[in-house]
Amino acid sequence: MRLRPYRRHDDDARLLELSQLQADQGAPWGLSRFDQGLFERKRLADELQREQGVNGNAVVVAIADTPDELAMLTTAPNSTSDPVSGPNDGGGAVSAASGMSRIIGFVYLAIRPDTSSGRPEGHISHVCVDRRFRHRGVGRSLLTEAKHWARQNGLFKLSFDVMAQDESAIAFGEALDFRIASVRMEIPCASVDA
Repeated sequence: MRLRPYRRHDDDARLLELSQLQADQGAPWGLSRFDQGLFERKRLADELQREQGVNGNAVVVAIADTPDELAMLTTAPNSTSDPVSGPNDGGGAVSAASGMSRIIGFVYLAIRPDTSSGRPEGHISHVCVDRRFRHRGVGRSLLTEAKHWARQNGLFKLSFDVMAQDESAIAFGEALDFRIASVRMEIPCASVDA
């Protein structure tokens, strides 16, 4: 695996696919998993269209490039009932012999003002890893690169949001030296169907 910068337009379809499939992990706000996937895909598409390359924002992608990694891309994901794309419908099969590389994960990094001080902070708005490559160091590499990006940009902190019940994401962040800094309370005020 190697990391490289996002290539506008060339990478969009795969990033959108990974973002939508990431929603399989949970559907907050009472949305169905399918609707959550569409919501995440639309949100990322809007961010890529509006912000890429503006104000220092960045996207870093992880690329499968070893024969073993490319072979893994030809296998179906764990779930055969993916309502979005079906098994391995992410742009065709990749053979190890073809030498083609595929995106297996990405991190979207934005610079935004800190809510309390107004100072610029780094924020990870998306981090997605193809489920076939989870627990193989891809996410760790992406977040390590995110920390490096924040330091290069002179940002005083780097943050990401996580659902309170997502214990594995919290543990993952803590393993990379992130700490819980605040808790947001909310109450639904309208029906999703309204």
